Amino acid sequence: MIDRRRMMIAGTALLAFGPGPAGAGVPAGILDHGNRARAAAGLAPLRASDRLNRAAQSHAEAMARAGRLSHTLGSSSPVSRARGVGYAYRSLAENIAYRTSPGRADANALAQVFVEQWMASPPHRRNLLNPALTEAGIGVAAAGGLVYAVQMLATPR
Repeated sequence: MIDRRRMMIAGTALLAFGPGPAGAGVPAGILDHGNRARAAAGLAPLRASDRLNRAAQSHAEAMARAGRLSHTLGSSSPVSRARGVGYAYRSLAENIAYRTSPGRADANALAQVFVEQWMASPPHRRNLLNPALTEAGIGVAAAGGLVYAVQMLATPR
């Protein structure tokens, strides 16, 4: 079951997917599937960062509201988002993706699709498999029949 909170923004229903009481959900699944890909490459797992989670979730919601996939919206960028939540980093990368909403698909299957998309794209794969990046934040939101995912990867200072 996908844990959701529903918000109305400018008359558009926005679903933000996040961890529920059981800690499950699409973001946790993305972290898990990403860590499986890293393990297959002989890399250490990424640790979840609450600050990066907030930054990633905020950007996923902004993309869903705008109906646009972009690393930059207005004056927002990965750097400004990390700084905005007080995350001090040495290295920073971001993967974003969207897909049509699968309806009632399970959270794990949706998470797996996003990670597979990133692993099939050389620049996104490099980000996910970069051994210097040790922490991650994940955000997922849906609107207008699309689901947007953000994976922020970093090395803390």
